This record gives sequence, C-alpha cells and structure tokens, in this order.
Amino acid sequence: MSQKVRVGIIGAGKGGTSVYKMLRAIENVEIVIVCDIRVNAPGIVLACQDGIKASKTIEEFCQQDMDVIIEATGLPEVQQKIEHLKATHTSVMEAEGANLMMHLIEEKVKFSEIKHFQESRLNEITTSTFTFDDIIGCHPDFERSVTLARKAAKSNSTVLILGESGTGKELFAHAIHSASQRSEKSFIKVNCAANPVTLLESELFGHEKGAFNEALKIKIGKMELANEGTIFLDEIGDMNLYLQSKLLRVLQDMEFERLGGMQTIKVDVRVIAATNRNLREMVRQGEFREDLFYRLNVVELRLPPLRKHKEDVLAYAQSYIMKFNHKFGKRVVGMNTQAEQILLNYPWPGNVRELQNVIERAMVIVDGDIITPKQLSNLVENGMGDSSEKNIGELMPLDVLEKKMIRLALQRYGESVEGKKKAAQSLNISLATLYNKLKTL
Repeated sequence: MSQKVRVGIIGAGKGGTSVYKMLRAIENVEIVIVCDIRVNAPGIVLACQDGIKASKTIEEFCQQDMDVIIEATGLPEVQQKIEHLKATHTSVMEAEGANLMMHLIEEKVKFSEIKHFQESRLNEITTSTFTFDDIIGCHPDFERSVTLARKAAKSNSTVLILGESGTGKELFAHAIHSASQRSEKSFIKVNCAANPVTLLESELFGHEKGAFNEALKIKIGKMELANEGTIFLDEIGDMNLYLQSKLLRVLQDMEFERLGGMQTIKVDVRVIAATNRNLREMVRQGEFREDLFYRLNVVELRLPPLRKHKEDVLAYAQSYIMKFNHKFGKRVVGMNTQAEQILLNYPWPGNVRELQNVIERAMVIVDGDIITPKQLSNLVENGMGDSSEKNIGELMPLDVLEKKMIRLALQRYGESVEGKKKAAQSLNISLATLYNKLKTL
C-alpha cells in the first residue's frame, strides 16, 4: 500500500476550505491539521466534524509532522513565520493557482490516479468568484432576469436557467450561489453533455470499488462533493431518462447510492440547472421527465439572446476591453465609431461568449489605444458586420448559404463530437441531419 502524503492547511476561509474538500477526496492524501485563528472558520468546523486536529496557533501547527503545508491565508507575515518554524523536509505551497494539485503530485506523490483527479476535478470543485456585480445589462428583459435571480439567491429553491449557448447561464449560476447562504461552501459544475452516458452516473453519484471493470478504487461523485453547497448541472437537457430518475430522487429525498454501492448517502445540496434546449417540448416528446421538469423549474430564468438587447453590446465590449487591458498589459481606451457600428450590426449568434472572443482577438492584435474595423476584420469578412443596402441585396442560392452557415457553426464550435452537437443545436437541426449534410460539403 502506498504511503499517504501528510498535509496541513493554514487558513480555513473560502480558499482553504475548497482545498480541504479537494484533498479529502484523494485516497493517498491525509490531512493532519487545519489552522486558523477563527474558531468558527468554515475549514475549522469541517475539520472538527471529520475528527481532524484543529489549531489556532502557527507554532502548534508547525509542530506536526507534515510533508506539505498548504498556505491559504495569502498573508506575507504568516508565510514568513511558517518558513521559519516548519521542518526542513516540509514543502510549502500557496492555495491559489490551477497548478496546486499537480505541484503536489510532482513533489510528493507521483501517483497517476491523483493526476487524473486533479485534471478532472480542480476546475469544478471551487468556491464561486462571480457575483451580480459582474452582470451588466440595461434591457428590461435582462434586468427582470437579474431581479428574479437576486430573489432566487435568497432561497434554497432549485433554479432552471434557459437560454441559447453563450448567453451567460453559468455566470448567473455563479452569482446566485455567491449571493446565497451557501456562498462559503463549494460551487461544483457538471456538464451533462460532455460525459458519455455510462460515465455521467459515476461523475454525479460516484462509484464503489469494483462497480465495473475500470473501478479500481472508490470514487466520490460531484453530488457528494457539493454537499452543503451548490451543484450546477449544465446542459441538463442532454441527461438520459435513467439518470433523470436518480436526480429526481435527490431533489425529492436528498439521498442516493454510489454506483455499485448499498449505503444510502444523505446530502444537502442546492441544484441549479441550465439548458439551451426546449424542455417543455422534450417533455411532450417523452424525452424529459415531466416530474423532474417541475422539480427543477421552481424558479425559471430566461436569458435573452444578445441580438434581443443590442443596446448592451457596447457596454459589454467596453467591459471586456478593460478586462483584457489587465490581462495583456495594454491601455486600449475603446473603439472608434466605425468599429462600434460593426458590433451593433452583427447578429451575434454565439451571444455574449462570442462577443468576448471577438474583443479578445481584437485586443491581441491592436497596436494603438483604439480598436478599429481592422481588428474586427473577421466579422466584416463574414459579411455580417455591415448592414448597408449593398450587403442586404447580395443574394446567393440557398444550398450555398446553407453550406456557409454550417461551416461558420463548425468554425465557432469546433469539429469534435461535442462541437458538432452544439453546431447542430445552433442551426436548429438534429445531429444526424448535420452529419448527412457534412457529406455534401
């Protein structure tokens, strides 16, 4: 049996608690102590519940035999004191950064299963960093959605977010969690369309060792990891009927069994779901359980596509300019009138996500402090950024237009299976129809 890596965590706020939960799910890691001067800090409370030693002083903390110290306070004085008091063989790592778990693997563990855990879990076991302050928009329909979302955040009710791809459904889910009473707990995302049906059950509910051929050890599912927090089920319309029934049981009774397990696991988790599909039509077609639909649809948020609130386009664009100024170290102040007109004329089939990508590309290639049509040439070349009579009058055969739109959809979403699935949805055709049409391109 492999020797466990002994870990201590100092700082039991949001960051430290998130890391605590992540490490607790790894078989080859043992948390030996958690330290925070606040006796009621979330990580201290969890440690006490789990029977793990808790401490209020750095001196007592550093007396423990540890292979790794996770420093989650971010305070220079704490970091200096740890370096002075810790054992020479103990490594110190900051809790921030996407490479935390990989660094732990390289330095101490070297187990491929933990590397896989880090890659598949690190970006999903988080505390939410987006709030309602990050959501901008003045269109009445959009403002109504924000107002309703704020009200929903004050309750524990399930929320169903509807809207086209790229309209900001995940951002709303983060904001609801951040404004809720669960904000100190984990926010975990599961993409129901990104996992094969056979693996999604294991991702959601976990599995016992030996549940199937590849189940070489126990796995804790996302639903269990989200206990006391929020789980965001993206693309809920892609979940099959069997898993819909298991999810319904969680919503009704807050309990489930791991795949291959007999023990019933109780959870307290808030569910936020999202989809770009018409669930009511799916219910009518027998593709989505009616009882689950009503369980999910306690609070329904409908996010309008960007083409329906174009008065917000320039405000979004300016906020992205500021964001990428910071990222790229630039000082772009805005766009000229011609560039603004291109953005206003474009229909934005990819919605806010596409706008962000367009501004990021422009910020990468711009040399001065003003974005001009030159940096938006990809929109102009697609013939979508100019609403003049000249362009309106340029007609083409329908089969040529169809092929052009299919190519644009594949260019936007990629040619992977998942990309083709999203391309088909954006074109309002089935995946099978898309594959048939690809044969003629």
